[in-house]
Amino acid sequence: MKNHLYLIILFIFFSCNKNNDDGVSVCDDTITLETLEATNVNYQSVTLNGVINKPNCDGFSITSQGFVYGTSPSPTINDIIAEVTGQNNITSGVENLTSSTTYYCRTFLTSPTKTLYGNEVSFTTTVPQLTYVPDDVFEQKLIDLDYDDLLDDYVITENINFITELDLEPVSGQSTIVTDLTGIQDFVALEVLNCRQNDIKTLDLTNNTNLKIIDCSFNSINYLNVGNNNNLEELYCNRNQISSLEVNQCPTLEILDCSHNLLPSLNISSNLGLKELNCGDNFLSTLEVSKNLELEKLYCYFNTIESLNISNNPNLTNLNCWRNQISELNVTNNKALISLNCSENQIKNLDVSQNYLLESLSCYENSLLTLDVSKNPLLKSIDAKINQLTEVNLGETNDLVFLSICCNNLNSIDISNSLSLRDIYIFGNQITTLDFSNHKNIFALWCGVNQLSSLNVANGNNLGISELVISGNPNLLCVQVDPVIPAHGFNCDPPPPGYWCKDPWTEVNTICD
Repeated sequence: MKNHLYLIILFIFFSCNKNNDDGVSVCDDTITLETLEATNVNYQSVTLNGVINKPNCDGFSITSQGFVYGTSPSPTINDIIAEVTGQNNITSGVENLTSSTTYYCRTFLTSPTKTLYGNEVSFTTTVPQLTYVPDDVFEQKLIDLDYDDLLDDYVITENINFITELDLEPVSGQSTIVTDLTGIQDFVALEVLNCRQNDIKTLDLTNNTNLKIIDCSFNSINYLNVGNNNNLEELYCNRNQISSLEVNQCPTLEILDCSHNLLPSLNISSNLGLKELNCGDNFLSTLEVSKNLELEKLYCYFNTIESLNISNNPNLTNLNCWRNQISELNVTNNKALISLNCSENQIKNLDVSQNYLLESLSCYENSLLTLDVSKNPLLKSIDAKINQLTEVNLGETNDLVFLSICCNNLNSIDISNSLSLRDIYIFGNQITTLDFSNHKNIFALWCGVNQLSSLNVANGNNLGISELVISGNPNLLCVQVDPVIPAHGFNCDPPPPGYWCKDPWTEVNTICD
C-alpha cells in the first residue's frame, strides 16, 4: 500500500513540471499577447499598440518583447523588430516607413526557450500631401534647411506645416533671390517670416493666421494681403510698390513700417495698440492718428500731408513729419517728445515750451519768425536753417552740441550758456558780434556772410578747430585767435571740410582792438 502511494505522489510531481502537448508550459499558459489597432498612421510613421500580460512564475525570464512588422503577413523576429520595455499596455513609434504601403504587425515575446506571438493587425501608410513650390530658390532654401530632399517643385506638406520661423533673406554676397512665394500658404504654424531683400511681387498670407512678425521689406511687392493675420504684432513692408494696404484685421499690431511705397491712404483706426508707425515717402495727403493713443514713434515724412493732429498721442517720443505741406503743428500735449523733425513744411509758429525732454529739434526750411528753446535744457541738436528767424532764445542749453541757424535774419545770438557746442553753422545772417572764447569743444565754426565787426575764437584750443569759415564779413577787420593755430593757417584753397578761410582784409591776432 505504501509503495502505491509513493508512486502516485511521484506521478503528480512529474506531471506538474511537464510541458503540455502543444509545447507550451503551464506557466506559459498565463501569458497574454494582444496586438491592438495601429494609430497615428501617416505616410512615413505610425504608433504600434499592444498588450502583454506576463506570468508570475518562478524562474520565468524574458529576453525581449515588443512588435514585429513587415510588408508580408505573419511577420516574425526575422523581420523588423521594435522592442519595448514594461508590461501590460505597450506602444512604439515607428518611422521611416514607405508611403502608400500595407504593413502587418504582431506583438511578440521571447524567452530563453521559445518565442510567442500575438494576433496580427495591418495598416496602410498614407499618400503624403504635397505643397507646390515652383520657385527653385525657395525650394532650395527648404532643402538646405532639411525640410525637403529633391528639387522637384514639391515639398511634403507635413514637413513644413509645423515650422514656426522661416528666414529667406539672401545671405550676404549671394545672388540667388526668391521671386515667388507660392507654397507659403501651407506653413500654417508660421509665427515669424523674414523674406526681405528678394524680388517677390505678390504675397498672400491670409492662410498663415499664427504670424506675429512679417518682414517683406526691400522686394517688388505690389500686392500684400494680411487680412486674416489677427495675431500680427510687427509688419515691415517698406521699400516695395504697394498701393493699397489693409491692416484693420490686425488688432494686435504694434509696429508698422510701410514707408517708401505708393500708398495714397492709410487707415490705422483699428490698430489701437500701435506703438510705431513709419509711413514716410508715400502719397498720403491725410493721416489720422487720433485713436492710436499708445503711439510712441511716428514717421510720416515725404508725403503731402497738410494737417497733422497729434494731440491725442501723449506717449509720442519721436515725430518726423519732414517734407510735407503742414502749416500748423501743435506739440504742446506731447510732453514725452525727445526728437522732433518738422523740416521743409510751411510752419510759421512752433511752440516747444512744453517739451522739456526734447533732445533733437529739426525745423529747417519753414517760415518761422522766432524760436524759443529756453524750456528745453536737454537739447543736443538744433537745425533751424533757412527760415525767417529774427530771434532765437537758446536759454541754458548746456548739452547743445550741434547748432545750425544759417540763412535767417538774425542780428544777434546769445550762445554764452551753450558751452558744449561743437558744430556751429550761423552763416548767412546779419550778426555783428560773436564770442566763442569759452567754447572749448569747437570742431566746426561757420559764421561767414554776416555783418561781423567783432569775432573772438581764442578758446585755448584752436588746434581742435578743423573748420573755421569767416569770409564774407566786410566789416570784420580782425579775428582774435590763440597764440598757436593750425600750421596751415587761413587758406581758402582747398575747399572744406578741414580748412580755415577768411577775407583778405581780416587780420589774425591774439588781441583785437
